[in-house]
Amino acid sequence: MSLAAAMEREAAQRYMHLAAEMKRRGDHGLAATFEAMLEEERDHLVAIERWSQEATQLPPGTASDTWELPAEIARSWDEVMESAVLTPYRALSIAVVNEERGFAFYSYVAAHAEDRSVQIAAELLASEELRHAALLRRERRRAYRRERQSRAAAAMQSEPTALDFIGRAHEMEWRAAELHASISERLATLGDPEDAAALAAVAHDERKAAAGLDFATDDTPAKIMAHPLEGRDRLELLRTGLEEAEQLYDTYADAVDHAGTEPDLLAAQEGAGRTVRHLGLIAARLYAPAT
Repeated sequence: MSLAAAMEREAAQRYMHLAAEMKRRGDHGLAATFEAMLEEERDHLVAIERWSQEATQLPPGTASDTWELPAEIARSWDEVMESAVLTPYRALSIAVVNEERGFAFYSYVAAHAEDRSVQIAAELLASEELRHAALLRRERRRAYRRERQSRAAAAMQSEPTALDFIGRAHEMEWRAAELHASISERLATLGDPEDAAALAAVAHDERKAAAGLDFATDDTPAKIMAHPLEGRDRLELLRTGLEEAEQLYDTYADAVDHAGTEPDLLAAQEGAGRTVRHLGLIAARLYAPAT
């Protein structure tokens, strides 16, 4: 309960800061999103305090001596807070990471709790964090589209657009599969078999998805961009894998909003659902408490 309370307090502080910063910049719509998240985190904290009283007859402790934000997440938060070029998209990306971390933590507690009341509370909080992540991803897609439209020379706009969505999805799945398979192999050499197995499973699903998108006679894209993985540690590798899955999800989710045909819509919906599962699988490995 102390750890959960510490996480909710910290998230509330972050969202309060982001809401104030967005309001200062005149982005009142995004400020309202962060303010709504702030209120939900405060509600969570009240619920945790109530559950703690019911389960232990004590309020949750401050956890100041036991809870520390994982180094890679703390660094991301600090960088985004101090950045002079903070964009709505970047702010929302960090917020998504925060919610994924919370989901992984509560899922871990729910899976290992011996006390049924703790398990139920953790499952409820995990579902809330998942809902928050979905909300923030939707806002992030909107921010991405706004930023892309404001940059006429953006790289994505300069790329060829002749391929239809099915063709682009086919290539994206193959590229993601190649990267995740490479990360799996690297994790195996580092002695992380469970992480390696998780990334291998993701790569297998992506290859299967690419083959199922009946687009080309040759299921291998013309060129796979090399990703330098040598020298990266476990967390860096998992973070790279998660970022790739995030990009794939954003592409599918954006396509759901703008599908031109029913086959495109169905492919986008299926792809979005699949990549959400992959996000959860990789995030669980990245953010699970050390044992």
